[in-house]
Amino acid sequence: MSRDLPSSSREELDGALGALANASRREVLRSLSVPDEPPLAQDDLVGAADRGDAIELVHLHLPKLEDEGLLEWDREGGELRPGPGFENVRPLLEAVRDHDRPD
Repeated sequence: MSRDLPSSSREELDGALGALANASRREVLRSLSVPDEPPLAQDDLVGAADRGDAIELVHLHLPKLEDEGLLEWDREGGELRPGPGFENVRPLLEAVRDHDRPD
């Protein structure tokens, strides 16, 4: 099936699925998914995490989401917004929502 997609589309799909493969990244994206909300404050997001998770967010997860175009990260202003590719992954994010909830 993926042979029918142009290589750029396959790369975008692989990148999106890779970004969504981590629960922390999915939670960040869900925080950004509320329509008409102001930008998410990086300090609020990082402040709610324990030290190890906060380090991973800043040095691993946020850069990965930014690289994939799923969020825009204003490091100086400390704000996070949905990126240009966010709407492309919204259906995938919603599809896995029930699987992320604790039993």
